[in-house]
Amino acid sequence: MDIFDYKSDSPEISQNFKDEVNAKSLIIGGGGLLNRSGFVLQMKLFEALSSKGKKTVLWGVGHNDKHSHTFGKTNSYNIDVNKFGLAGTRDFASPGEFVPCVSCMHEVFDRKIEEKQELGIVFHKDTLKKANILKKFEHLPSLSNVTEDLEGLIEFIGSSETVLTDSYHAMYWSMLLGKKVVVVPNSSKFYDFKYKPVFSNFEDVLKDVSKANAYSGVLEECREINIKFSEKVFDYLSL
Repeated sequence: MDIFDYKSDSPEISQNFKDEVNAKSLIIGGGGLLNRSGFVLQMKLFEALSSKGKKTVLWGVGHNDKHSHTFGKTNSYNIDVNKFGLAGTRDFASPGEFVPCVSCMHEVFDRKIEEKQELGIVFHKDTLKKANILKKFEHLPSLSNVTEDLEGLIEFIGSSETVLTDSYHAMYWSMLLGKKVVVVPNSSKFYDFKYKPVFSNFEDVLKDVSKANAYSGVLEECREINIKFSEKVFDYLSL
């Protein structure tokens, strides 16, 4: 189900959401669903249901606070993850068991991709509205995270030695592929992954490329964590 169906203008869609949530066990994920006003109603509903005997699982969720004063300082959530049957969160130092985004299991990451460019930029969809930023980097190869072509996006990342991005998943997928990553953060979510990128801003990001390092074994580690967590989930839900 789409988590936004809870607030749909269509009575049929919102009622179907409520019926499904009340009738079934829940796996809730992933992404930045916590500490974000747009998801408070849904997450509080799931928290309340779990305390009434409903079987609930958080899988790969994390905080997503847009207030810059919280960046690198968030250590709690707006829900109690202990009230869920199982809680796998993508934030390494925060409450819950560390379970990174399950997209790491996709077979696209097993492909061998030849590096063809030193730098590649993956813009967040909101950045596409900022003409001054696009103008500044027009001489560099770039893509947006707004695409249905996952394979094309991963091909672009894989062909780059270093990735500059303000997209969380572009950061994550770049690390899975062993790339150097420089991030321009727009949310608290970038700061709590187990492996750290270089943090910068659009003014200095090109100068900060030399500071970036690649990590090895991230894909294998993230897959192993998700496989072990899935075994717990399937046992808990008797699947």
